[in-house]
Amino acid sequence: MMIYSPSKLAVFVLIATIAGPPHACFAATSGTGSGPPDPYGLAVPSSMTARATTASAAASLAQSAAGAFNKWGLSHVIQKYLKHEDNNIAELLKTTGQTGVLYRVDIQKVEGETPFYSVVGDGVQLVGAGTSPLSVNTAAQQQDTIAPAPSTGATIDRSMSYFLWFSKEGNKIKASTIPATQLINDTARRFADEKLLDAENKAAQTRALELAVVQMQNKVKSAEERARITELQRQQAETESKVHEIENQLQAALERSRRAQAASQTLTVIASALTLASQASMLKTSLGADATPEIDSAKSTADLQKIADDLAKSSSETANKFELELRTLDDRSNGIRVESLKFIRTTDYPINSVPELRQP
Repeated sequence: MMIYSPSKLAVFVLIATIAGPPHACFAATSGTGSGPPDPYGLAVPSSMTARATTASAAASLAQSAAGAFNKWGLSHVIQKYLKHEDNNIAELLKTTGQTGVLYRVDIQKVEGETPFYSVVGDGVQLVGAGTSPLSVNTAAQQQDTIAPAPSTGATIDRSMSYFLWFSKEGNKIKASTIPATQLINDTARRFADEKLLDAENKAAQTRALELAVVQMQNKVKSAEERARITELQRQQAETESKVHEIENQLQAALERSRRAQAASQTLTVIASALTLASQASMLKTSLGADATPEIDSAKSTADLQKIADDLAKSSSETANKFELELRTLDDRSNGIRVESLKFIRTTDYPINSVPELRQP
């Protein structure tokens, strides 16, 4: 068994490999897929979507369309594992209220004169329920994970491995295949930027919490608890609306400051080549709606530069004020998330099946 912890995220390309039972091995001799030709008979899995009344049936259709398997029956082995998961997938979609459920299918290869491919370990591996494949996988990779190791002499073939994303669509279940390399690389990009990762973690947890609260709302019996939920939802909606408003104002202030600084620098360069009137006209054009009447009464290039510099300074100060407001709103949002999590933990909500809600 392999244990993966947050301290090993730098090498998480090794995530969740699965060791395969002997009866799940097949020699690949001819390709049946839609992906690029493979010398051993497989085709690289592509992103495909299909719908059916059960998760395994939908996955079967999607996998067949993606062309990820050889004709010797590897797809049948995977299908057998998925049939065992039908009830679990349907139950998770029903009880969590999340957008979908993510599974991982790792393919291992034993090199030889004729390579053997297999679905390893206990078959398909549940990653968790959540708001999107990327958010679920990102959250799961930040938590201790135990997964089977490859069989002796075998290695995981990432180009042939993939993920399955199950979601509800009416009275049917929709299954989508996602190439493992695609989702792994997208997740790696988030880990490459600590600030981005933190922001995405908070956003994903907020979305997952909103869905969880709505899911449990109908199960709450007391009027006091219903009022508490309603108030949390109101506070969250109000905070998100305010954050969106302040973010727009912040971007506007930063852009105003940038244009003013650029205009001041341009005046320094072109002062000797243009008349004062032309310089004033250029400054008005550069500042647009932020141009002030004082431009027309400027007596020198220095006066015009001071107007631009003052605007840049005031805009920068305004941007700093908006950034402070955003930090305050972020603290408020954190408080709402904590309260929402406290409520969820007092219910029978399957929080352990939702990686985004297990984030610290």
